[in-house]
Parts: sequence; structure tokens; C-alpha cells
Amino acid sequence: MKNSQNNYPFEKIKLYQIYITLDEAKQKRFREFINSPYHNTSQRLISFWECFERFSKSLNKNSTLISFYKKLHPTRFPKGKLTEKMKDDIANKVRRLNSEIWDLLREFLGLEIYQSDFLLKEKHIFEGFAELDPKGGHRDFLFSSMESKISDSKISSSQLALRHQIWADQLSGFHISNFTSITSTFEKTVDALDEYYFTERIFYELESLTLSTQYSQLPDIPPFEILLTLFKDKIPTFNPLARGGYYLFLAYHEPENPEHLDNMFSLIETHESEIEKTPLRNLTTGALNLLIQLNNQDRKKYMPRLLEGYLFILEKGWICIENCLEVRHFNNVITLLLQHGKIVQAEKIYFEWESNLLTNSPDFAQNFNLGKILLEKY
Repeated sequence: MKNSQNNYPFEKIKLYQIYITLDEAKQKRFREFINSPYHNTSQRLISFWECFERFSKSLNKNSTLISFYKKLHPTRFPKGKLTEKMKDDIANKVRRLNSEIWDLLREFLGLEIYQSDFLLKEKHIFEGFAELDPKGGHRDFLFSSMESKISDSKISSSQLALRHQIWADQLSGFHISNFTSITSTFEKTVDALDEYYFTERIFYELESLTLSTQYSQLPDIPPFEILLTLFKDKIPTFNPLARGGYYLFLAYHEPENPEHLDNMFSLIETHESEIEKTPLRNLTTGALNLLIQLNNQDRKKYMPRLLEGYLFILEKGWICIENCLEVRHFNNVITLLLQHGKIVQAEKIYFEWESNLLTNSPDFAQNFNLGKILLEKY
């Protein structure tokens, strides 16, 4: 039974498919992770992974779970012709080992992200020391090591929430008699909460404005203008992500005024290094969505502005995901360039991005856009 599930190609298993997406440095770190007694005490899994990596580097059309097991345990492998039951037993053994390695891989990938999030680590270190020091004798010393890192961390909703929580943890440890310190920390705790809430809330508002162009019934949420009244004086002191979102909100409500988007782009260009990639991409994608909506209403008026925005954002890489571009953006920017007669620039964008598209069918997107370019060119 050549097409039996037990002979399922090795290259189709999920563990292998994830493994080949890891770069060499990350593969090396995962190898070290598996060999670390802090994370894995099973020699059986260490041996499995050593064989897995060797086997993965020499795959061919006959590489299956069965042939892998033969490499893993050559002395245990049954002699003679295998029955279907024997194949089934062997495949199940490999799958069980796969499952155990998969759990280690999940833990490893989570720790990789954790290692890059120094603010979250500092918070947990603070909590760990607090458990060892319930009277709080070393609290001020520990907190002072975090203060500079709070302001240095890159901006995202999770980081803003952590900033507030860290100040709240510090506040909870003050003795009531320390009035000066407790007052200052109380204010910082509330300010951090306001900033986190406003940043989150304005992005929900922007999402609601985008949905309003597609659906007649919208989520029933309190009017955002109430918050604007409450935070009006604080907005200039908020982080660049919140202020950028506010400028985009103004652009939605006053599309005739180009200064709002100009201010947003100028602000995030200045503070780009302070903002995490995902919220930065969400903000700039929101700006493009607005320009696309306006272009659909009046192409003559807004198309040059849309093209200008696309080229600027694309040059900055703000809408890219791991150096790859969504097909819709790829299609849009090439179409806009051709509509403006910029064939040479359209070709340049095409060859720059055609091999880095986020799609399961890159051939279609490539052929479709290349066809449009050639049609205009000849």
C-alpha cells in the first residue's frame, strides 16, 4: 500500500515544515535548548533530534516516517517484509516522539520572544525578588534598576500595559507614611494607565471607522469624543503611537485637511525606532485604508496622494511582514504607478518584491502584475 498513511512523506509532517523555517542560528539555539538539562532530561529525545536533523538534510522521494525510524533505530528495525500492523506501530512511535519534540519547540519559541522582551523579564525578576523579600527592604533598589528600562522599551499595547503594571506593583509596596514617594508613584501609575487605555481605545476607534465603510451595523461602543474631552490636555504628552493614531483619527474626520496625515507620517518617521513593528504596520495600514477610501470617492483628487503614501510607506518598510509584502499592496502600488504612466518605476517595484510576497499562489500575483506592466510597455 504505497499511499498508506504510514508512508506519509516525511517532508509533510508539521515538525519538519516548522523546522525548515528556522534560520541556522535559531536551529543551533534549539539544538542547545534540547541538550540543556534545564529544559530536557530525556536522552531519548536528544538522540531523536540528532537523527531528525541529519535525516532532514538528505531527504528524497522515498523519505517517510518508516525510513526515518530505520535511521533512528537500525538495530531495532524489524527484518524482512513489514506488515501493515508493523508499519502502523513504527509510525505511531515516531509520531509520539514528534509530539514530545513539538512541545519543546513551542516552549523554545515562546522563550525566544520572552528573551527579547526585557521589560517583561524585568517585571518577573522584580516579582521573584519580591517573593524572597516580603517586607520590601530591597524594593526601592530593585525598582530603580527598572525605571530607565521602562522608558527605553519599544511601544506596543502589551508594553504599555506592562508599564502600568510595573508602576502599580511599585505603588503597592509603599508604606503609607512615605507620602512624597507614594504621591509621585500614584500619579505615574495613573498616567501610565491613561496612556495605555487611550492608545488601545483609539486603535479600536480607527478600526470602527474602517468597518463603517463596509458594514451598515457597527459595534455599539461609547462615542470616542467623550474620551477626547477627557484626555485632550494629555494627548501631547502621550507616546508617538497614541499621537499618531490621534492624527489618523483627525484625518478620518477632516479628510480635506492634508496636514493630519502629514503630521502622522512625520511623527512616526521621527520616532520609528521607538515603536514595535506590528503597531507601526497597523497604523500605516490604517492611513493607506483611508487614502484608498478617499481615492474610491474621487480618483482625480486623491490618487496622487495615495500613490505618494504607498511609495513612502513601502520605502520605509512599514507595511512589510518579515521583509515580505502582502499581495494587495503589491497589486495596488503597481496599478497606481501604471495609471500615472510610471512604467519604469512599476517594473522596479515588481522585481524588487515579486519573490517576497505573502501568498500561497505567488505565480498568479507575479504573472498578473507582470502582464499589466508588459501591456502598458508594449
